[in-house]
Amino acid sequence: MLYCPPFREGTTAGNAPRGSKQMSFEELEQLVRKGRAEPTKGIIDQTEYTAGLTAEKKAALLDCGLTEEQIVTLGSLRDELLQYIGTRGAAVVSAEEATREEERCVDLSKRHFRQLRLATPMAARKAAVTETDLKRLVPQVAVGRSTIRIIEHLTNSRETVAKLDDALKPYFRGESALAQHDALRAGLLAAQRNQETKATATPENTRALHLIKGRLLQLIEDINRIGQIAFPNEAETSSRFNKDILLRARGNTRSKKSETKQTEEDKG
Repeated sequence: MLYCPPFREGTTAGNAPRGSKQMSFEELEQLVRKGRAEPTKGIIDQTEYTAGLTAEKKAALLDCGLTEEQIVTLGSLRDELLQYIGTRGAAVVSAEEATREEERCVDLSKRHFRQLRLATPMAARKAAVTETDLKRLVPQVAVGRSTIRIIEHLTNSRETVAKLDDALKPYFRGESALAQHDALRAGLLAAQRNQETKATATPENTRALHLIKGRLLQLIEDINRIGQIAFPNEAETSSRFNKDILLRARGNTRSKKSETKQTEEDKG
């Protein structure tokens, strides 16, 4: 049997009383910050999931504080976000995707440099390379996560990788280190070009997109809270009121940023 603590008349769970004044500038900015931190596709996918679950459990949720207004708002915000992406917000979303692709290429390049550093001492004994050749594999300055510096190092070290290519294959799972080297450079150059789309995303468009995402996330969190209230003794059902889809999208976007930046990797 469901247990729902009573709500005051005229209020909704997790929101101000209906009919209250509009949100202040500070409250709006808080929602903008909330939305800015989230991947757009993750918000869309999470919204679709939450909307479906809300429709499935609508009666129980309405009994425990959810309102018809909140259900309508969830759908209208979703539609607004999808429409925004298809028109004014397209450049913003493209810029987000370009940033993620550049981060991915940077991570793969760092991993490639580390693999070269480990394999080269063994490969060099089997190839005709000079000390000058090997010095090209060491960047003149720490590349860090600078796309420009990584591209420069990929360019400067290519000749040496080409000379070592056959000898490196056993340490690259039988594949060409040079082919990987060239593919990474091409990928970074393409990602860098795509970043130019950021220039077309005005601050006003960006803020509007983040506000929509922030409002959606706040509403999703409220629905999840009400779902927890509505099914206190049904662990399986209660656990479905979650943000797992969004959390996975966050992980795909942010996990690389949280990796430890080892000094050895920064140098190569």
